Amino acid sequence: MKSYIDYAYYRISKLYYKYDSGTGTYAMLIISLTEGLFLLETMIFLSRFLFSTKQLEDSKFIGPVIVVVSMLPFFIINYIKYVRAKGKYDAFDNHWKNESGSNKMLKGFLIFISLLVPWLLLFPLNMYIQDVI
Repeated sequence: MKSYIDYAYYRISKLYYKYDSGTGTYAMLIISLTEGLFLLETMIFLSRFLFSTKQLEDSKFIGPVIVVVSMLPFFIINYIKYVRAKGKYDAFDNHWKNESGSNKMLKGFLIFISLLVPWLLLFPLNMYIQDVI
């Protein structure tokens, strides 16, 4: 999984290279947001089983706590791993610069789908939450 996330970071960094001056900040934010959103959706779904509807309605801070708990660690870890550590993009570029066109296209499609799925799951999850409450 680590290699897949590294590859996703590399491809997104390559896409936004000229906009963020090669720092990889945009890629780090996109990867962190996607990871955090997936964890957030999982936590929201599980909270429906762990807490009663009355507890969720009475507690005003559960929602923001779940968001911070699920998002913040990914931003911190990925910032340290990719942005703060200089030369990550160059190392990944040296590693993956000679991949074939068809392999590159397939992996790019898989990355696109993996970035899109958490956003698509957000809508049915929201409808499920509204039905429960």
